[in-house]
Amino acid sequence: MSVSGPAVPTDWRRAFDQCMLDLLRGRPSVAQAPALILQGLCQQARAQHTESDPQVRMFWVLAAHFFDHLAHAPKAAPWQNWHAVVCARIMAAAPGLAPMAPTPNQQAEALSAMFLEFVHAQVEDWQSVMQRWADAPQDLAAAQACSGPTAQLHMLLGDMQLDGMADLCAALLHCIDAALAHSDLAAGAERAGPAVPEMLRLLHQYAAGFIRSPDPSVLAALRHPAV
Repeated sequence: MSVSGPAVPTDWRRAFDQCMLDLLRGRPSVAQAPALILQGLCQQARAQHTESDPQVRMFWVLAAHFFDHLAHAPKAAPWQNWHAVVCARIMAAAPGLAPMAPTPNQQAEALSAMFLEFVHAQVEDWQSVMQRWADAPQDLAAAQACSGPTAQLHMLLGDMQLDGMADLCAALLHCIDAALAHSDLAAGAERAGPAVPEMLRLLHQYAAGFIRSPDPSVLAALRHPAV
């Protein structure tokens, strides 16, 4: 796989093209098997670009997380419009896939588009799960359902090196785990509530080009041990 010049058909490239075709042919549902293979191929690409421009590495980080998201979607989950947008961005601008290697500006634009489409979609899903717990603070299943999406978001933000937002997720995971361990669901839901608007604030700032730290008071509340 080449970072500059015309893309050369390699075994990696042929496998990527075939799996992407299989993924798209699976519509109107999400085809998990090709998505899982695509995730692995993106992880290979990331490993091969350890010395490349940070934007190239970040591109493959986000692409791998995107395909991981599809691979772990519920069975027969519907294909969504933003899935197609991200796939098109990957095929059009990814190093080694586009007919010619993207310019730095194209890479930056593609990375920004992937962030806006994929990360925001992830956060919307996470927000809806957190809202269900807020609406039913004593519901054990609602509290338990928050752990997985929060852990996935934590991993994504950590891989993107967005340490402040990753710290917010880590503190929220601590809050969820403590609430479950001590059967203190209502108090846990109350402490967890401010994490959602705080995460949205940080993401909107990042999309605008600013990296902000989480509100210390929100972090402190999330890390407060259950009594």
